[in-house]
Amino acid sequence: LFGSSRNWNTLSRTLAHQTGRACLALDLRNHGQSPHQLPMTWEAMQQDLETTISNLQDSRLVLLGHSLGGLVVMQALAGSALLRKLVSAMI
Repeated sequence: LFGSSRNWNTLSRTLAHQTGRACLALDLRNHGQSPHQLPMTWEAMQQDLETTISNLQDSRLVLLGHSLGGLVVMQALAGSALLRKLVSAMI
């Protein structure tokens, strides 16, 4: 159901409006409109996320991950100074 970032457009706009902060919806590797490439591993998805985050250079970063996205965020950034807050929505 939520395999594409486009499914989060309404929530992203609402969160941005209510918080006054930029809100980005990202597709994990091989999901939604992201490039389909190998390897399809936890490590590769974590590296993709870490690269995106380091390019943002935002010290107030709050991440919301759903399902697989939540697991990737938790594993990639556990204990990282890059992360201010994390919301993991698991169903």
